[in-house]
Amino acid sequence: MRFGLVFIVGMAVGCSGSENVPAETDSGTTQGTLCVAIHEEDKLVPWTSTTLPAYVCNGDKSTVHPDGPNACRNTSDCTIIASGMVREITRVCGLGCRSYEPDCAMIAACNSQCVVDTTRMKIMEPGLSAACGECYTNIALCSLAYCLSACAASADAPECVKCQFESGCRIPFERCSGLDRM
Repeated sequence: MRFGLVFIVGMAVGCSGSENVPAETDSGTTQGTLCVAIHEEDKLVPWTSTTLPAYVCNGDKSTVHPDGPNACRNTSDCTIIASGMVREITRVCGLGCRSYEPDCAMIAACNSQCVVDTTRMKIMEPGLSAACGECYTNIALCSLAYCLSACAASADAPECVKCQFESGCRIPFERCSGLDRM
């Protein structure tokens, strides 16, 4: 399913000039278009946990990133996130929007709109807020570039979560969303 281009004010994604390159597959090729910047301080290496991270979501500011956007810290977004379906919806949207490669803006707009629309249709009105959807979009774009083989089948696969932490995809998501890891 394709969604039309939606312009999202303040979208903080675009093709990156990051000095980090996406992970290579066994064939030596990159896994996807690089549409996010990765910073060394966001990498948690090695990630040794064998359980999925659990997050605190409520209307209060993040205690870990109180000065961040706290984009998902509202009652509606927290209710939708608590359904446990948002990560999978984001994964499916991210894979579906790859048809726009190499246009990072189109991939991001497609993914953001898909996440908001799908959470609205499958979970509850009004769907994730646009700001929270952008946080999920950014982790999807990062995962497509750095963790495609680990995350393509399941956003909750232990190898996907490990790759997201070690590649620097999860910490920016936590900072953007305001979700505090327990």
